[in-house]
Amino acid sequence: MPHRRHCEGVAAMNRRSDAFDELCRHDPIDEFALPSHDSPQAQRLLAEITAAPRNSRHTSSRRRRIATAIAVGIAAVATFGAAWIVTRPVTQPQNIVCYQSIDLNSDRVGVGYGNDVTAAACARAWADGTLTNPEFGPTGSTPPLVACVSDVGSLAVFPSNDPNVCQDLGLADVDPSSVPGAGAVRSLNDNLVDYFLSDSCIPLPRATDDIRSILDAGGFADWTIVETQGAPDRTCGSFSMDAESTTIYIIAVPRLSP
Repeated sequence: MPHRRHCEGVAAMNRRSDAFDELCRHDPIDEFALPSHDSPQAQRLLAEITAAPRNSRHTSSRRRRIATAIAVGIAAVATFGAAWIVTRPVTQPQNIVCYQSIDLNSDRVGVGYGNDVTAAACARAWADGTLTNPEFGPTGSTPPLVACVSDVGSLAVFPSNDPNVCQDLGLADVDPSSVPGAGAVRSLNDNLVDYFLSDSCIPLPRATDDIRSILDAGGFADWTIVETQGAPDRTCGSFSMDAESTTIYIIAVPRLSP
């Protein structure tokens, strides 16, 4: 059914003016005035269209330009995505894990002290024989080491000289700009460990006050302290650090045996 006749039918049924009616009234094409497909006018127009040569050079060039633009766009997105995935800051520097081989399931040890938030933090574990791997030499040999950042923001160090080892393991490379701040946080963590080891039982209220002083003196005045509730058998303080949220948690623990 011609569309103009259909418009009139719809308007008659609805008995009201709506957007569809407005489109019908302003339609510049009178369908009843159009020539039929077998009219001389239509046949002449068809002959002219089919006889016209196709400008293949222009079409191919345009297609090439479109394809090139799409390729460049995809490459740009891929590059941006790769940069975002490959590089990551160290947000939990208090946790440094040294792996025995290029395998996330291999034996590993944690590094507790020192503010060196680089692959060199694991050198001592190899030099003293804590970690060994015959593929990299006899016991006491320190292999080339590569540092990566885990999903939780800690440092993971592997024996390798392959610069792509982090990507191969599904980890991120270290964002160099995060290393100085991470070293400061690691030093803070060491200071807090020393503080709580200095006494067999530091009462919870005193621990909160002393940690506030340590934070302020170390340039961490904007950090938050959260104290957990004690219990009759848990009146001493310990701590846990979440560097990413800049929070120190005071944890109630039993008195340590002398």
